[in-house]
Amino acid sequence: MIQANTPLYQKETESISHTQLNLLKAVAKGETQFTSTAVMSKFQLGTPRNVSKNKAILIKNDIIHEIDHQYEFVDPAFELWFKKQYFNESYSI
Repeated sequence: MIQANTPLYQKETESISHTQLNLLKAVAKGETQFTSTAVMSKFQLGTPRNVSKNKAILIKNDIIHEIDHQYEFVDPAFELWFKKQYFNESYSI
């Protein structure tokens, strides 16, 4: 399933901005305090305003959603693909 959707996932990541991609990396790593100085610096998220704007865009585009004050990928298969592409994590669940 992941391999079949790879072109779609690649297109999705190519269509978002660099800071949105970095925000997805922070989500993938389980970060919750996106506007903390440490997280903004580590993932190069820009300003707190940029974080808010990018979070809203990613939610609007059904890439991430908020559950109990934590952000997750809407599509679990996309999350697995994303982690493999950007962090070389295995596809294991």
